[in-house]
Amino acid sequence: MKKIAFVFAALIALACTEKESPKPADSLVINGAKDLSFEIAGGTQTINFSSSPAWTATCSSSWLSVTPTSGTKGIGKAELTVSENTGYSVRKGYVAFAAGTAKDTVYVTQACADLLSVEPAEFRVGNGGGVYFSKLKTNLEYSVRVEDNAASWLKVSGEGVKALADVTLTINVDPLDDVHGRAGKILVTAGTHSAEINVTQSGKDPVFAVTVADRRSPVDGESFSVPVTTNLELTVSAPSWITATRTAVGYDFTVSANTGDNLRTGKVTISNTEFGKSASFNVTQKSPKSLYILAIGNSFSWDAMEYLYHILKELGYKDIFLGNLYIGGCTLATHANNISTNASSYEYRTNSSGSWGSTNGFSAVTAMKEREWDYVSMQQASGSSGMPDTYEPYLSTIVDAVKQYCPKAQRMWHMTWAYQANSTHSEFSKYGKNQMTMYNAILDAVKTKVLTRGDFDFVIPCGTAVQNLRTSYLGDTITRDGYHMSYKIGRFLTGLMWARQITGKSISGITYKPGSYTYTDDEIFVIKEAVENAYVKPWEVTESTMPPAPPTYVYPTDELKSIFTGAGYSLDSYEAVPLIIEPKAYYNSTNSSALTSAAGGSTASNITQFAATQIFQKSEIPNGSVIVLKQGYQYRPEGWTALTAQNASSARPANVQASSSNSIVVVSDSWWGSWNYRAFNLAKVSNPNLSDAEQETLKSCFAIFKPKN
Repeated sequence: MKKIAFVFAALIALACTEKESPKPADSLVINGAKDLSFEIAGGTQTINFSSSPAWTATCSSSWLSVTPTSGTKGIGKAELTVSENTGYSVRKGYVAFAAGTAKDTVYVTQACADLLSVEPAEFRVGNGGGVYFSKLKTNLEYSVRVEDNAASWLKVSGEGVKALADVTLTINVDPLDDVHGRAGKILVTAGTHSAEINVTQSGKDPVFAVTVADRRSPVDGESFSVPVTTNLELTVSAPSWITATRTAVGYDFTVSANTGDNLRTGKVTISNTEFGKSASFNVTQKSPKSLYILAIGNSFSWDAMEYLYHILKELGYKDIFLGNLYIGGCTLATHANNISTNASSYEYRTNSSGSWGSTNGFSAVTAMKEREWDYVSMQQASGSSGMPDTYEPYLSTIVDAVKQYCPKAQRMWHMTWAYQANSTHSEFSKYGKNQMTMYNAILDAVKTKVLTRGDFDFVIPCGTAVQNLRTSYLGDTITRDGYHMSYKIGRFLTGLMWARQITGKSISGITYKPGSYTYTDDEIFVIKEAVENAYVKPWEVTESTMPPAPPTYVYPTDELKSIFTGAGYSLDSYEAVPLIIEPKAYYNSTNSSALTSAAGGSTASNITQFAATQIFQKSEIPNGSVIVLKQGYQYRPEGWTALTAQNASSARPANVQASSSNSIVVVSDSWWGSWNYRAFNLAKVSNPNLSDAEQETLKSCFAIFKPKN
């Protein structure tokens, strides 16, 4: 045991006294560059090195790889592979080598692509402008600016920063107060790269509001304004006689005076062709020789206006338009109701060329608005014309409508006429069937209900003209039925009265004569005289300087006396009844006691077949009188119970004919029957039309002999 311990101790001692050998250090030597650079596409490079002991290689990033990754000691090499850099950042990495305790590193830098992007790069902005944002991304130093042509209204912030993170560019667009849009660019520059942000701003919506309406300008011209609301450049086209001046709120137009003979119409257009905007209106201007007259009336205004066009034409007017709102017998009450309800109840009769036309179903409001009337006439229905209590409130309603729809027209009152003394009109009884009572009542109503208003320009005194003419030799014969004017005399008279009162021009030189009528110089004289006297003195009757002449009586011829005595009667016991025989005339007792005659204007086709006597009372043809009729002739003994009433029977008395021999009739109570008045229509048997010479024979075919007292 002791021997073993000794040996072990000796060995230890020997070891401690022996010199130890040094261990070699680990080594790793990279031969070549330790900083490697690669392009974007990447690639491969060889790394040469020597190591002792064995070595290993480790890559820092996945885009780096080395082959092999380990080896034995000695001379070695490794292939370094760098993948393509698809990003926009420079990549940096390394390969770490180790050999035992020895270490070394190869550093790798890889280039990247340049990045410059903006999103969005297009802005469409309304005219109100605003703030907008664009995201910019770059890996370069960059600058931002606005093109010079947009710098006044387009601003951008966020300039000069390099960052891969999104950078917000703030874009300020000013409001645009124009209809025309604009465009600008924001330029982003980074190195050799650039990008654009396009900003397009729309203009304001085109505003074009024009208040226009067709216009009627007075003869002397006028100025008026047309409001215009717009943001456009406008042009105006107009005829040379209309000028336009731009104002802050629209246009002022001036229409020059029309010195020509005719009405003229011009079209005015306000427009902007770029945006297709336009508004037009027509200006109509009458000439000094224009005259537009509207009657809100009835058959009495129709009587007065029938010949008016031709009379005005001869007075020098070139552009004439006459309108008559016609309802037979229409009262103020009916007119007022029609206007208030805009009822299409009228026959609208018009004349602009010398001939009358008509349209049914017309409203008074439409007619009043149809054109710029110079004159508007109003009237009461004939039967109520002398009744003041029938005027209101209806007249005020009508006048207010005329003021509203015809503001430039002169308002005139048509004073109508009293009925013929023997008229059978049902309303004549309101005046005691007295002509002068009716005439004076009409005057009073016009004075108290029309003139006192103060809003009528004048009165047309037809009633006075008619009454004046009745004092002439024509007498009370100027109606065709007891109240309407006769076609020849009455209508001509009232037409001249309208022309004289409306125009103020003298009618003394008028040569026009209505239709196919023939007039004697005396007829023309007394008609014009009656009109002129009414014009000068409208409120009183002026006697004609040609009063009625004593009647021309017809007495029996010797032949008629012979027939009378041959029938056994003695001329010593009888006397001839003086006859007044009107040629081309007849009565119709079932209508009235009015005489229809050519002299009174009748154009009846049978008027030349007859002549008529005066009307007789019972005292003028007493019982026992003898009526003698010559062979070849006939008479109808018309009869009436009263001259203001028509024959109550629908049948007229039968004709008495002397076909084959002379006729003798003796008057008796049965001959008179219930009648108090009788008259005779004379004609040839079979009623042929008669020439003027043949008309004369009717004066010698008939006689009445009454017993002497």
